[in-house]
Amino acid sequence: MWSSKWIPITSDGAGDYECIDLNPTWKGRWGQVILRTEASDFVLQGKSFKDYFSKLVKDVLDGKYDDHYNYFIYD
Repeated sequence: MWSSKWIPITSDGAGDYECIDLNPTWKGRWGQVILRTEASDFVLQGKSFKDYFSKLVKDVLDGKYDDHYNYFIYD
């Protein structure tokens, strides 16, 4: 399932997208960032774009980004 009210902001090239959600379920929040994967409907990445982006910057500063392969390293 895809919604025209999900605005993609990243892609892994394999069909998974992080999106700003402008059509959340009753449990969600307008403007939240979700990960839309082929395997599941979505996974919450941030309660807002500000929340999502702050975590992204923190991960880069904490050395969790591999700039050679352009991806994040998680334990």
